[in-house]
Amino acid sequence: MKLNLGCGTNRIEGFINVDIDPSVGADENFSLLGKFPYADESIAEVVAYHILEHIPKHFHSQIYSEIYRVLEPTGKLTLSFPEWSTCVKYYQENYKGMKDFWEATLYGRQATPHDFHVCIMERDNVARELIRQGFEIDFCGTEPVELHNAVVKAHKVKKYTYQEAMKEALYANCES
Repeated sequence: MKLNLGCGTNRIEGFINVDIDPSVGADENFSLLGKFPYADESIAEVVAYHILEHIPKHFHSQIYSEIYRVLEPTGKLTLSFPEWSTCVKYYQENYKGMKDFWEATLYGRQATPHDFHVCIMERDNVARELIRQGFEIDFCGTEPVELHNAVVKAHKVKKYTYQEAMKEALYANCES
């Protein structure tokens, strides 16, 4: 099984498309803030495209831990999100004359109660937390077309002690 968490209206064939909002017509509806309704090590892959910035940061570790729990021993995880520092820079510069777009990228489109961005997302911080949770980073960079968006790809390995994770984080595979 594969999960597309926080899918909104973006369905991925071959994945169970999950969202908290029943009105978007996802395959399953549940909050990412609790225990996922799947058995330990039952999921091959999890993707979460542009969802974590909508969830307060103090819940992120809990979500990563739950993803870790449900992933198979070498399961894959892909996250994407607006890279805060790049979006701020583009907003300040009015990059391509799209100031309203950059504002919406920073704060969400605000079209629905769930469409607000509530935390800063930076790929190096995400990679460090994933390593701490027991993931190995496969890629930490930008989306190929939309360079203001970050992508972090990882796979499940073993849980590290805090000291091991911090040492590993110094060498995370993030682009500059």
